[in-house]
Amino acid sequence: MAMIRAGGGIGACQVGVARRSRDLVRVLAREVSVQLNTWLAMHEDLRTSPRCRVTFDALVEGMRRHIAAPLK
Repeated sequence: MAMIRAGGGIGACQVGVARRSRDLVRVLAREVSVQLNTWLAMHEDLRTSPRCRVTFDALVEGMRRHIAAPLK
């Protein structure tokens, strides 16, 4: 990301990350597109731990907001 932001040429990064930088411009969107699945998992033994549950729920909510954020 530092190289892309510094103007080192065309680079690859996730659209959700790049859209937070106003200086970056998406190029080759039609020619190159890779869909990445994201999984959030927790060991079943930790599901009943209040600390782990609240952390997991916060991560899920943050990811949902990130995905739903409009492209700039």
